[in-house]
Amino acid sequence: TKTQTGATAVTPGDGSLAPGNTASSDTVVNISGYIKLELKKDSVNKDNIVIYFTPLSKASYVPGEDAPFFQGFGGENITSISTDGIPLAVNELPLKQRGDCIKLGVYGKTNAVYKLSLLQRDSIPARYHVWLMDNAKKDSLDLSVYATYNFDLNVADTTSFGKNRFAVKVRPQ
Repeated sequence: TKTQTGATAVTPGDGSLAPGNTASSDTVVNISGYIKLELKKDSVNKDNIVIYFTPLSKASYVPGEDAPFFQGFGGENITSISTDGIPLAVNELPLKQRGDCIKLGVYGKTNAVYKLSLLQRDSIPARYHVWLMDNAKKDSLDLSVYATYNFDLNVADTTSFGKNRFAVKVRPQ
């Protein structure tokens, strides 16, 4: 179908999105907002990221638009991964009509039960839900409904952390 601007609008099929959803046939929506995610081991040991959605931004890393992740002294880290593979503390990208899928990097130095939480959501319409996808457990959680996901991180098991375990999907319901 054609939109008023003449761009082709994609109708979601099964609702699945792959990380780095940058299909040129998907229409960018005129929405500016953000989500803030937190990785938490306990009340002291935690880290967070922000993912901004702005119509004119790019999904790949752009200096001055995105903020790259720098390793600090903390024992746990969370990053969002740009479409060109750069770990980011602040990721700015356009929101697509079908939604977007953003890979996360999740790291910890000790074995523990960690929590991934949606701390904040601002100016994103309610029709867009925020899903956390756990690729290791083949599980998902609608963070728009249940804001926290508990998971085991085992430093000896590389499938329990890293840049391939989790992704966030922001998509219309």
